Amino acid sequence: MDAIDLRVLTLNCWGVRFFSSKRRERIECIGDTLSRSEYDIIALQEIWCKDDFELLSTKLAQSYPHAHYFQCAVVGSGLCTFSKWPIVQTLFSQFSSKSYPGRILDAGWFGGKGFGLTVVCHPEHGLLSVINTHFNHKPKYCRVAQALQLCQFIGAMKSQHLLVCGDFNDVPTSEVYQLMTQREGLHDSQHDDADASRIDYVFYKSDSSCSNKRLKCMGSTKTMGKIPGLDMCYSDHEAVRSDFVLSDSETERSEETGSAENLADVQKIISDALKATENTYKKLSLISRLLFIAWIVLWLSSVPANLLQNVLLAATLIIWISATFFTKGEASALAEIKSEITAVDYHDD
Repeated sequence: MDAIDLRVLTLNCWGVRFFSSKRRERIECIGDTLSRSEYDIIALQEIWCKDDFELLSTKLAQSYPHAHYFQCAVVGSGLCTFSKWPIVQTLFSQFSSKSYPGRILDAGWFGGKGFGLTVVCHPEHGLLSVINTHFNHKPKYCRVAQALQLCQFIGAMKSQHLLVCGDFNDVPTSEVYQLMTQREGLHDSQHDDADASRIDYVFYKSDSSCSNKRLKCMGSTKTMGKIPGLDMCYSDHEAVRSDFVLSDSETERSEETGSAENLADVQKIISDALKATENTYKKLSLISRLLFIAWIVLWLSSVPANLLQNVLLAATLIIWISATFFTKGEASALAEIKSEITAVDYHDD
C-alpha cells in the first residue's frame, strides 16, 4: 500500500458567540485533539471569535506552526487554516451574494462568508493550494451563486495541486455539488460514501500542465463526533478526514460530466432569484416613499411632533436602507452572476 503523502481535515466548529452551546469548552477540546493529530492541513469553519482562533493557535503551535485567520466584514469570515508546512501566500474573496433581500437583520449580511486561499509549500511536493470555504445555509440561490463564484475563481487560477475544503451546506444530489464536480473537474474524496445527507466535503484535483504528479485519494472518513469522556460532541458537524498520495497515475475522471441541462437548472435558479430580488426592491422603495410622504404631511400639519411622526420617520429610514444598501446590492450581485453564466461554454464530454 502506498505511503500517505498528505492528510487533510475539514471541520465546521459551530463557534457562534452567544448562540453555540458550550462553545469555549468545545473549542478547547478541538484544540487538544488536533494538537495530537498527524494531519498536514486543517481547514476550520465557524471560528467566528478571534480569541477562539488565538486559543487554537496556541494549542496547535507545536504541531501546526503555520496558520492564517481570514478576517472580513463585521464579525469576520469564520475561516482559518492550519498547516505543518510554510504558508507562502493567502487571499480571501467575499461572496457577492449574501442573504435574503430585505432582511437587514439576517446574519448573512454581517458575516463575511467567502473563500480563503492558502498556498502551502510542501518540502517534497512543491506548492499546494488549499481553499477553505463556508456556503450559506439559506437561501438556496445564495449557495448556487456562491458555488458559481468559487468555480469562476478556480477556473482562473493555476495550481499544481488543489484542495477545496469546507461546509457547502448542500447534499450530493444538489446543483451546488454538481457545479463543484462538473464545471471545474473537481473530485469528491468521499464519492463512495452512501450518506446522501452529507454537506461537508474535501474536493481535489491536479493540473497536468503544472505537474506530472496527481493527487489520488486513498480514503476518506468522518471523524471527531462525540468527545471522549464527555457528554457532548465537538460540533454540530462531524469532521471529514481525507488521505492522499501523489503518484504518476493517470488523471482521475470526475464522478459527473457537465451537461447543458444542469446549466439550465442553475440559470433558472439565479434568474428566479434575481426577479424576486428586483421585485422586493421595488416594493420596499415604494413603501419607503409612501411612508416618507405620510411623514411630510404630518410635519407640515399643525399637529405637534409626536410618537407617530417619530415612528414613521424611523420606519422610512429602515426600509429605505434595506432597499438601497441590502436588496439593491443583492440584485446587482445576482445580475452579474447571471451575466457570467451566459458566458460559460458548457458542454457534454
